[in-house]
Amino acid sequence: MGDREALAAARFPRASPRWYHTDVATPTDPDRHRRCLVLRGRPAETAAMALACVGDLSPAEVIWIGEAPAPFTSVAPAAVRRMLGRSCDAVVIDLHGGPDPDLLGQCQGFIRGGGALIVRRGEAPPAETPALAV
Repeated sequence: MGDREALAAARFPRASPRWYHTDVATPTDPDRHRRCLVLRGRPAETAAMALACVGDLSPAEVIWIGEAPAPFTSVAPAAVRRMLGRSCDAVVIDLHGGPDPDLLGQCQGFIRGGGALIVRRGEAPPAETPALAV
């Protein structure tokens, strides 16, 4: 494992009870597959979790969609379309207001191999109770 892969593994940890994620592959995969991390919680909580993932990356290597903490630059969802063609190590996208399939599709294209799409979402809805389902 090279230095870059070791850093990626440290940045994008696999297990935490507050992290819900879909693994495409691990960041240490020799094929450098991309990952998608879905962070659940209140906006301040998911922002802190996302910052923990990307905090040691250069701000130039992170695209943060929505309100970004320093030193990252906020990018409005409407501005993403004008950024197509760029590449970076991580994209953080705030979807607390609801899913936006077009925005997700555009953002996943920015990520270099070994990088991650970090999706910030609200608390998971309670599981359906079959007896109450209509």
